[in-house]
Amino acid sequence: MADFSFLDSQKTQGTVEKEFTLHGLTMPDGSTPVLMGVFAGETNPPYWNAQLKRQGKRLATTQAAVKAGDIDGALIKQGREDDRDLYPLHIIKAWKNVIDAEGKPVKFSTADCQGLFQHLPNETMEAVRGYFGDYVNFVGEAMTIAQAQSTGKE
Repeated sequence: MADFSFLDSQKTQGTVEKEFTLHGLTMPDGSTPVLMGVFAGETNPPYWNAQLKRQGKRLATTQAAVKAGDIDGALIKQGREDDRDLYPLHIIKAWKNVIDAEGKPVKFSTADCQGLFQHLPNETMEAVRGYFGDYVNFVGEAMTIAQAQSTGKE
């Protein structure tokens, strides 16, 4: 039998941190914000479980809507709104170039990240979800959170 064990090194890890530039957003000082975060998937159990818990609470309502043929964009919107809450808690770990309305740099905190995410345009939020939810971005060479902190990339 052929040996494919080399693929084991290409699995995503919940602790691998990558940068995502929020192209299209401009801070008051003219800079573009950059988010640093981890994979939004199965290898990140806190996020995965929180997302499944929220979906489970809506399951009966969703099933009834599917059965009635009453499916619309509200289901997609609900997923995006869930992630506005969950990403600051479980995905985003640091940022760069985030400035408040008064032009002051904002040090990363979960609370400030939640505030930022509540104001992101829907299209930007979808881009954030697309990047951090795509496993391809978290395979191969990447920094762990500890490495990023030790090199000052937080």
